Amino acid sequence: MPVSQRDAFLDSTRGLAVFLAVLIHAVRSFGYAFSPEGDLVFLLTRTATPILLIVFGVMIETVYLRKLREGRALEETRQRLLHRAITCCLVYLMVGLAALLAGKVAIGDLGQMAVSLSPVPYGQILFLYAALLTLLACFLPVLLRWGAAAMLGLAALGWGLKWLAAPFGADAGYGLLAFVGLGAGFAPAILLSPLLVGFGILIGEMLNGRRHSLWAASAAAVAALAVCLAIVLDGPGEFARDFILRYRWHNHPLYYAYGMVAASVALTGFYLLWRRGGDPFSRLMAMLGRNALFFFVAGNVALHLMPERQASTAEVAVLVALFLAALCLATFDRQAQRSWISWLSG
Repeated sequence: MPVSQRDAFLDSTRGLAVFLAVLIHAVRSFGYAFSPEGDLVFLLTRTATPILLIVFGVMIETVYLRKLREGRALEETRQRLLHRAITCCLVYLMVGLAALLAGKVAIGDLGQMAVSLSPVPYGQILFLYAALLTLLACFLPVLLRWGAAAMLGLAALGWGLKWLAAPFGADAGYGLLAFVGLGAGFAPAILLSPLLVGFGILIGEMLNGRRHSLWAASAAAVAALAVCLAIVLDGPGEFARDFILRYRWHNHPLYYAYGMVAASVALTGFYLLWRRGGDPFSRLMAMLGRNALFFFVAGNVALHLMPERQASTAEVAVLVALFLAALCLATFDRQAQRSWISWLSG
């Protein structure tokens, strides 16, 4: 597959994931009262973060590590990673500031948010990106030498720390939750997410011809087997309820396995679509994927600044559709040659 076509299917997968993330945030913001036992939309939108991290891992291999092997200076690559980490921190705080201005968080929480001791509503993945980019910058020579094996080894260390720290349980506080995955709350935790990034690097190594496809296929097959066993043992309904109510919030291994399966399906689907030249949906998702940071940040800032309300299911569906359509148009305009957004902002 040509490089441009390869980039397109990765962009489409990233675009789908960021679209799902903003979709569920919009549904919540417009006041839809979920009943998790019946709203299987969670099974789809819960895959957004794992897919984003897996595509992130693919790009680390196919862009950063590939260019290092082609001769780019190590220090230049490290600076690029740290620059992106700083950008993620700044827009993370921007989302938090929007929540503060809307009265959804207290001003005293900003300091804790800055070091992930308190969550920024709709923004935690940005802190996660910043932490992972910083981690990658620090261990770049090791990653260059060992690739996916290094990242999966880091993941094994993170899961080992989670097991060792398990006696602290739910009393550990948000800091340990964010870093090690203790208690109940945001997932994936920073030291557990290298499992997803490592799987992405494994796929990237396959695309770059550095590793046989059997490695990535085997990892995906193990994840699929774990998910299928859980569905068979618990039943589809119980698995859905556990996934919605428990697996993500407790950083359960099945959350990560389900994310790996979902990413594999999305990547394969868009790969096949782009081999045939792409279709309108894959092209729209690719456009969103190329502008994922703008789409995510602009969408969540706008959602925070909108007044909270309660609405019926039908009203929420209309509001969400209008909001996402406007956000897609703004994203398209931003990357157009004659952009109204650029003109208005000077």
